[in-house]
Amino acid sequence: MIAHPDTVRFVQVIHDTISAVVHDTVVRMVAPQETAGVDTAIAEWTTALGTVGLVCVGWLALQTWQQEFRAKLEYRLAHRVYVAVLRLNDRIKSTRSGFHMLWLSKEESEDKKRVLQLRYEQYVKAFREVVRADLALLALEPEVQLLWGVEGTNHLVALDERARKLRGGFHAYFSHSFKALEDAQWEAYVESDARTAFEPLGDDVDQYGLELTRRVEAATAFLLPKLALGKSKQGSPS
Repeated sequence: MIAHPDTVRFVQVIHDTISAVVHDTVVRMVAPQETAGVDTAIAEWTTALGTVGLVCVGWLALQTWQQEFRAKLEYRLAHRVYVAVLRLNDRIKSTRSGFHMLWLSKEESEDKKRVLQLRYEQYVKAFREVVRADLALLALEPEVQLLWGVEGTNHLVALDERARKLRGGFHAYFSHSFKALEDAQWEAYVESDARTAFEPLGDDVDQYGLELTRRVEAATAFLLPKLALGKSKQGSPS
């Protein structure tokens, strides 16, 4: 690591000051006739004190550099995690929105099993994007563990749970829907599963969506300070 010019100048000033103070002090302490043999000792003491000064300044510079380097690492990782969190949130909301259009003929629309099968295929296609977003987020877990430990990985685990719950919810919804075509008693299960697989219509409370929002907000609150601190270090010399 190359020392910054300001650090070099600062060290030189310290060295010169120490030399002057030591020289003047020793000269005043000894008799004039003894000063001839003192210059060598002064030079040795000055060199030793100057070395100590260099070590101290170097240690402080290293500490500052390490802090700035860590802040930049955290900023870059926090940015990647934040983007992954927002992407997963968006993919889940898009999949649950239910606006997956089906273009069917009159004959096809009358075949309830066929319509349900097409809806299932479209949902599976949309859910693939949730899987991709979830895997992208989980791929960052080793780096998050290294920098932030469990405090950071807990947010990834919490969001992954939402993706897994949605997977189980939509599979249960369509499985029970196919059964309900043959036996109406399954309709109660379909209605329950729909609360996870889809956003509710009207004024119904979206418990799944509220919990997803809460977890996204918690992850955001964890990441934003790191983004702000890292951004403030972007112009700092490394």
